[in-house]
Amino acid sequence: MKIHFITIIASMFLFSCNGGKKTISSSTSSSSAISSLTYTGSCPKDGTCTLELMRDKSIVFKEEESTGKLYPDFEKNSSTDVLKFEYNRNQESGVVDGQNRELVYFEIPKDKKELNLTGKELSTVNFVYGRFCFCRDNAGYFKISNGSLMMKDGKISLEFQKENVPQIIEKITATYK
Repeated sequence: MKIHFITIIASMFLFSCNGGKKTISSSTSSSSAISSLTYTGSCPKDGTCTLELMRDKSIVFKEEESTGKLYPDFEKNSSTDVLKFEYNRNQESGVVDGQNRELVYFEIPKDKKELNLTGKELSTVNFVYGRFCFCRDNAGYFKISNGSLMMKDGKISLEFQKENVPQIIEKITATYK
């Protein structure tokens, strides 16, 4: 009985340490306004958050033939980088269709050291939000025109909302050099 209790406590400690994990990807490039990137926001405890700078890429929107739904594709482009944020909810074992993933992509022009965009101006950086879960009409990629993006003095702050689509992630903060 005592060993069973200790095993349960140890398991709870082990699995609780994985919640809210943040992963950061950074690299260097002399032609980019950003040489390194660090995620500073909070991640929900029931998942992991990652931030990645996709070098020399741009976003091209395409439409799936069978459904007509929007999706981003990435092309080589030496004048922009793409920032990718991803949240993945930890899936309970034995639960089918329990996954939940949210993605955010936007372009960062290499010649810009600062950005201050709101509302429809977000389209100038091809801002897109993706939600993937067993949630039927509320899944897929969505262009965002309700929010703000500020990139200044080594800090990135992004807040956004897609009306009529439930979101877990609505704010992203990071630092850059």
